[in-house]
Amino acid sequence: MEFKRAIEHVLKHEGGYSYHKDDRGGETIYGITVKVAKANGYLGRMRIMPREIALEIYEKEYWLKGKCNMLPEHIRYMHLDACVNHGVGGAAKILQREIGVTADGDIGPQTLGEVQKATIDGLTYERLRYYARIVSRNKSQSVFLKGWINRAIEVEKTSKEYYENDCN
Repeated sequence: MEFKRAIEHVLKHEGGYSYHKDDRGGETIYGITVKVAKANGYLGRMRIMPREIALEIYEKEYWLKGKCNMLPEHIRYMHLDACVNHGVGGAAKILQREIGVTADGDIGPQTLGEVQKATIDGLTYERLRYYARIVSRNKSQSVFLKGWINRAIEVEKTSKEYYENDCN
């Protein structure tokens, strides 16, 4: 799945403006935090960030830094969504645990050499384990658990549909 198609699926989960008191990301728009927006040169009010700027940030900060474009087509969207939801390093660790290489959070030659082993089901399993670790370390995050699980299941479903319909 290419960036333009994958990001539309991600945005279904990220939605518009949000500022939840327990969200560690703080204030967001389209899932972009203030910190990430500022690091990419956006200094305006988050509520009014243009969608086009958010898409540019997503491509640079998550698609390219997460090396989604270098992964097998059937897992690109899953990895992009994980990069957005867990950070690029967290998503890399999920992928690395699934394929059985050192989970160092950096997608380098070893990970890329083994990435064909990644399965949609395996990535979903590792992602659910990741959520469980977050909540076990910080109980305040349990308020997000149901939504996270639903997100992982929806991402898995979309990825399987894409793989079955477009990759075969």
